[in-house]
Amino acid sequence: MTRTVLLLLAVFVLELAPRPAAAQLTSGNIALSMYQVTEGGVVTRTTATDLGKALNAAQCADAANVDVGFTTTNAPSGILFVDLWVGTPSEDCSTAVSRVPGDMRICTHLTPDPTLDATDGSFTVSLADLIAGSTACTTGGSEVSLNLWALATGETETTGTITADQFGYIQFSVDPTAPAAPVPNQTTASGDTGISITWPAAAETDVTYRAYVDSASGSCDTGTLTAGAAAPVGDPTIPSQSTGSDASGITLSAADFGLEDGQSALVAITSVDANDNESVLSQTVCVTRVPSAGFCDVYAADSGEPCPQGCAVSQPGAGGSPLPLLPLLALVLGLARRRSRR
Repeated sequence: MTRTVLLLLAVFVLELAPRPAAAQLTSGNIALSMYQVTEGGVVTRTTATDLGKALNAAQCADAANVDVGFTTTNAPSGILFVDLWVGTPSEDCSTAVSRVPGDMRICTHLTPDPTLDATDGSFTVSLADLIAGSTACTTGGSEVSLNLWALATGETETTGTITADQFGYIQFSVDPTAPAAPVPNQTTASGDTGISITWPAAAETDVTYRAYVDSASGSCDTGTLTAGAAAPVGDPTIPSQSTGSDASGITLSAADFGLEDGQSALVAITSVDANDNESVLSQTVCVTRVPSAGFCDVYAADSGEPCPQGCAVSQPGAGGSPLPLLPLLALVLGLARRRSRR
């Protein structure tokens, strides 16, 4: 009787004791890191900053031609390939139940199994394979995070229990949503070395802007930029200029885009978010190069007479001006009075 009472008391105490927290995801003993992204055979991301960005809409659209390179450290010796699985951050693909065959499977199995490089333990997987079975590239809104699990078991599809030295994982993100195009505050602008175009600041942060300039014809009537169209990225006939983060305007130099005095060009603006997603083109702005008018230009236009000899202002440090200051002021006042009597 006494033994039974003691057992009941022990059970009661255990029930009252705090329970251990649920197991957290662990990376296992195999360390994974992303080292490059290749698009169409061209390496586009290698720095820590770029690799920290989410894979974007343009990469999703060409997922079969986008390859992501990973390296493994501390993989078991003698393993020639890794068995890949993908899950959400709340799914632990190291547990056998997450990989059980059939409808109860939690994680997604990726094929084919990539071969490990014998020198540095690296492997490559296409973005199309990374997102297989996921809606990450089609879901609108904020970016989606996923975990890539690499199982070094020597099996092409591991379904049983594994130990910590046989797996590791790395998180990557996909952001398939481009920001909205900016709305320019004007439809026309003019100037020479400083033509300003402004727009209301975007709601989201870390957005830069890119101005595309179509100056080939010297006119706004035959430009190729169209509001709502995709940005002409890489088109050598449409030069562009970018701003810093969270800007609300840009200043263009007409000469830099080959405009002569009196010629015009179409300009469209795009928004580019932190993951290099670029919006469609904004409404276009017609910019015209207008030469800067000096004092003699204003005098001749107002009086109809040639500029007085020697009225040009000397450069700093070049000696005194040929026209004394007081006569120059009198001339300006005379022009102002003549204009006011008209």
